[in-house]
Amino acid sequence: MAGSADEQVEADSPRRAATVLGVRVDDVTMDETLDRILALVADGRQTGRCHQVTTVNVDFVVNALEDDELMAILNGASISLPDGMAIVWGARMVGEHLRTRVAGADLVPALVGRAASAGRRIALYGGAPGVAERAAAILVERSPGADIWADAGPVFRDLDELTDSHLEPLRAAAPDICCVAFGNPKQERFIARFGSGLGIPVMIGVGGTLDFLVGEQRRAPRWMQRTGLEWLHRASTDPRRLARRYARDAVVFLPRIGRDAITTRLHRRDSSHN
Repeated sequence: MAGSADEQVEADSPRRAATVLGVRVDDVTMDETLDRILALVADGRQTGRCHQVTTVNVDFVVNALEDDELMAILNGASISLPDGMAIVWGARMVGEHLRTRVAGADLVPALVGRAASAGRRIALYGGAPGVAERAAAILVERSPGADIWADAGPVFRDLDELTDSHLEPLRAAAPDICCVAFGNPKQERFIARFGSGLGIPVMIGVGGTLDFLVGEQRRAPRWMQRTGLEWLHRASTDPRRLARRYARDAVVFLPRIGRDAITTRLHRRDSSHN
């Protein structure tokens, strides 16, 4: 399916973005994100490029602060979505502007519906055995006519373990959009290394989204999502896996964003006096 001229213009259009502790995050709404992803699919089909989409939360930023390669991957993405309210608030604290969050768990169902209308094929790749297939069945039920290929993908610790034979099923599926659920930063590294050789126009790291879709993990109530407390719900429901991660993120992110906010205010004050 060829992209229209309007899609090409959208794919090449200037980006409004904020910078949160060195990580660029796009100032987009959900509708804008869907429009842009479909435009990037058209661009990728025309140019052969693989566009990477990241869903940036506090853990992404903290990991990137300690890893120059990951920082470069995030800042080189075609779209970096503000996945958590802490990212939105952090941007505002340092004088940047992000209108709203675009959660990966909300993006995937919305994207499947839009892709079905546009005649685009989606792959769900990763997760525990059977999770991607179950998620695909749920999404097809919600969006009849959706074309979804699903596979858990290979089990690996390091990208160097993967060979072409591991990747061939995904390449042969020939999706327009691939949602990769290996978790951060493994999924971001996977896309950055292999995306250009897979012939897939858009690849998105979606973390635990498939687990939410099938009910393996329960999302926080809406009020907790709106008030930025989703992390607390997740930590309380899976403390063994997540409590330590969130504690580390808070210890690193909060002081750093606080210092940046103070620096920003002092700079504004000095500028107003000159």
